[in-house]
Amino acid sequence: MFLNCLEPEEFLELVSIPEELSFVSRISMKSHLAFCGHCKSAFQGTQRTWAEFLKPEPDITSSLLKVYSRLQSDETLILKGWKLDNQRRKKELSG
Repeated sequence: MFLNCLEPEEFLELVSIPEELSFVSRISMKSHLAFCGHCKSAFQGTQRTWAEFLKPEPDITSSLLKVYSRLQSDETLILKGWKLDNQRRKKELSG
């Protein structure tokens, strides 16, 4: 029972959904982790990865909105410049 090392899927189950595992499964996995250094370090790596996965990213919405508004105003300036340039050319051709 304690001699067989755990699979990576079992580490993930123990980290992410321990309440869905049977009591006997949880106890046997935790007992194995207490005695097997290799599995313990792999389990700790899985815990770190899971915690990083669930950590919220910083809110970048305001930064994205600022950049988007700047791009919009730049686009507006470019279009206005393009229209002014076309009007000047028309005046030069007609005048």
